[in-house]
Amino acid sequence: MWALLSFGQLLQERWGQCMFGAVFVSACVVSSAAVSALAAVLPAAALAAPGLGASGGIMALVCASCLLEPNARVSLPFVPGYSVRAGEI
Repeated sequence: MWALLSFGQLLQERWGQCMFGAVFVSACVVSSAAVSALAAVLPAAALAAPGLGASGGIMALVCASCLLEPNARVSLPFVPGYSVRAGEI
């Protein structure tokens, strides 16, 4: 939820609510389909939990934010004082 709140605000301001929602839902569907395809190809032991859901969509939003704002500083709330440029992620 932290990543969605942090990175989602930037993208929602740039793209608008409809485009943001469409990109997020599309990324969730595509990432889930990719994991399902991998689960069909790989043995059952290779994928302990063959579900991806919203985490694939959030990763897509993080990547889009980093591409749009490569000079922005990104920090983690559980590592105080450490930040990195978004373009380096």
